[in-house]
Amino acid sequence: LVLPMSRDFRGNFAMIGLGEILIPGLLISFAARYDGARMLVKKCSQTSRIASSGANDVEFGSMPSQVDSQTKETQLLYYMGRMKKVLFKGYFGPLTISYTIALLAAYLVDWLTGVTQATLLYTVPICLGTAGFVGALRRELSELWLGPRVLTKANRMVAVADKIPELRSAAATEANNNLAETTSVA
Repeated sequence: LVLPMSRDFRGNFAMIGLGEILIPGLLISFAARYDGARMLVKKCSQTSRIASSGANDVEFGSMPSQVDSQTKETQLLYYMGRMKKVLFKGYFGPLTISYTIALLAAYLVDWLTGVTQATLLYTVPICLGTAGFVGALRRELSELWLGPRVLTKANRMVAVADKIPELRSAAATEANNNLAETTSVA
């Protein structure tokens, strides 16, 4: 990625290499996968709890309807709250914001000093520091370090969910065969 150097009218540029994008990108993609797996496990456990208790009137989240007499401000506050919840509930939002801040800091130092420095000098410590800080706040740092069990649990859930259509078709075929046997005997 080539960025033009400010205060230099000779046409020089600063480059952000593949490593500056790839290495923090791996951490951010891990964070997105971890957040998705955690959300999947949480929703499946809520669904199984609701199914076992027999409650049918549980509502997971209500969106403000257009019919209600809500003002635009109330809807805006609702959507801002949802965006805040989605961005800052996991690790993906804070890491993406910290990566953006690190890139801006690297570009700012390059602009102020006029000396090109490695962007990894800023992106890696800021992104790892953010992941460590958020993990320590949520008391999940040891789980992140050892390897999250949530990911293996979510992988097993997805593997079982992939087999469900095959099991349904096999059960339907067996039911049709049983139905054909009972009608031919009579």
